[in-house]
Amino acid sequence: MYNAGCVTREMPMGRTGQATPASLPATAPPSPPSRSAAVAVVRPIVALRKGTIAVSTDSVATEQPLTLFINDRELFTILCSPGEIEELALGYLFSEGLVRSATDIRNMVPDTARGQVFVRLRDDVTFDWETFSRQRTISSGCARGLTLTRRLEESGIPPVKARFDIGFDELTALMSHFLQLSEHHHQTGCIHVAALVGATSIKIFREDIGRHNAIDKVIGAAMAQHLPIEQSALLVSGRISSEMILKGARAGIPLVATRAAATDAAIGIADKLGITLAGFVRAHRINIYSHPWRITETRGMASTIAGDDDG
Repeated sequence: MYNAGCVTREMPMGRTGQATPASLPATAPPSPPSRSAAVAVVRPIVALRKGTIAVSTDSVATEQPLTLFINDRELFTILCSPGEIEELALGYLFSEGLVRSATDIRNMVPDTARGQVFVRLRDDVTFDWETFSRQRTISSGCARGLTLTRRLEESGIPPVKARFDIGFDELTALMSHFLQLSEHHHQTGCIHVAALVGATSIKIFREDIGRHNAIDKVIGAAMAQHLPIEQSALLVSGRISSEMILKGARAGIPLVATRAAATDAAIGIADKLGITLAGFVRAHRINIYSHPWRITETRGMASTIAGDDDG
């Protein structure tokens, strides 16, 4: 049961995802997410390769429907990876602006067997059902995640001004280490990973079939553990779209980085909201799309990167 005490209690060490503060590689890797249910299973396949046919096996991602209820009324059903459904629910409600903080929630009761989470808000917290029904849409995530199609001007999210100082070598090392933490990411080719990191260590990482779900799980875990999200950077394994940047902005995250690409809308929102957005973070390269001043080597550059559309 998740109540006002649910977000204040300490989780078992196996669920923290806390890394040692040592420089990478860490002396002990972050604890992985809870494994109460299988994120991947092995299935038999016929392996057709050039010139050969063989019966073999392959690791494939599992998925389950998760239905979220607010005050006994169904909010939505999404597809997600099993596990951490309380973190997913909490992270989603906050990152979409449906609650202002974990204290808005009186209690949260998960039903893992049925894939349901029941959330009861405090009596003085009003949930705007009409706005949610009008503005929700299917996101671009592979797991058909729901997000709110709110215009940036209407979101009420203030610009992120927090500092986060990190160098090229530290960021690329963190990204490399981060991508090695999830065996399912490599085995299935279908699992996305997200993490909150400091300048030299990984604090929390979570995985899910949906890019948005992985971010929500990370944010929910940080809220449950009272970690200062605004003092962390967000790393993700897949492309960055506009709604993902809005999730990070609402949590006050100053830097978002991915080994993949970012969409034009995501770059525009990151620029307006003061977020450093970095793509294609690999061993020998980083593309910085906005606010490069948080990266040590580009600290002296202007906050806004002039593009072809600027005059």
